[in-house]
Amino acid sequence: MINEPLLNLNDVFNLEDDFPLMLISKTKIESQNIASCIQTHSSNVQYIDKPGVYKDTDGIVTHLNNKIPLVIQTADCVPIFILDNNKGFIGLVHSGWKGTSKSIILSALSIFFDRGSDANDIKVYLGPCIKSCCYEIKNDVAKFFDEKFLNKNKNQIFLDLESKIKSDLLSIGVKNSNIFKSNICTYENKNFCSYRRDNKKAGRMYSIINL
Repeated sequence: MINEPLLNLNDVFNLEDDFPLMLISKTKIESQNIASCIQTHSSNVQYIDKPGVYKDTDGIVTHLNNKIPLVIQTADCVPIFILDNNKGFIGLVHSGWKGTSKSIILSALSIFFDRGSDANDIKVYLGPCIKSCCYEIKNDVAKFFDEKFLNKNKNQIFLDLESKIKSDLLSIGVKNSNIFKSNICTYENKNFCSYRRDNKKAGRMYSIINL
């Protein structure tokens, strides 16, 4: 049983009352110390040095010395955790199909590199998301991706978001051994939120990075 006061992240993100709640202990993360995004499925990433809610952005980067927990929300899209423990930078990115097609991960890493990070020091974790087994798309989306990221089966097309993100990472020198990913498909696993599966009834998963 948790006795500490709790923070309802649904309130922080102004989600409707019928969304599944995500509660965290306020003794470890205070709401006024969080940095979060008003996500718009863009390729916009910001470097931040103070808590707050950042408009029209789908990724945030900060230095560990700022002691700011970064928070995003997803429900099938890929949450991308980024760490450069050498220079002390962390980042968190929301990468849906639009952001992935526009290589939002490269936008995020350009901030790291502009501040002195080396690709060899970058570690990346791709969190639970919808996998290529379940992410069926139509030609209106497929046209934005190279064929190598599409799995075709008769008249069906399935998109592999993770492969596109990994390809972007490798293209700028991030080591394959420093790229990690969850084996959980949010569509298949009903313990996770999936907009594709549950539509407007879907909740949101909150990803937090704070070392």
